[in-house]
Amino acid sequence: MSFRIILLLLMLFIPLANLKAQPNGLEKAFSLIELLSSEGVNVSRQVDLLNSALSLYRQGKMEEADNLVNTALSELTSLQKELPNYKFWRNFWLFLRISAIAIVPPAFYYIFPRIYAYLWYRARRKWVVRRIR
Repeated sequence: MSFRIILLLLMLFIPLANLKAQPNGLEKAFSLIELLSSEGVNVSRQVDLLNSALSLYRQGKMEEADNLVNTALSELTSLQKELPNYKFWRNFWLFLRISAIAIVPPAFYYIFPRIYAYLWYRARRKWVVRRIR
């Protein structure tokens, strides 16, 4: 009788111990996905890997799922290391685009009258003014 109780307890706690060991990688991967996607990094490949890993966990293929989680986690950590560089260049190009758009009205205001006057002069320079009596 006690053997059955011990066996029953082992059957209950072994899957729980295995599940508690797994989510650390998954939790870290999901938190990295949330962080990176909020910064604008494309993490669709890693999301697909984790979705595949979750389906493998449901099928009971733990080792294959662990490999996919580890692959996704390594890619996410490398993307996290590149995040400051990505943010710098994203902000740089954003500033450059805003500056280019903002400079158009002042440039038009100062340059257009000069160009218009120059073209007007070039078009009418052969005109002769005569005095009529």
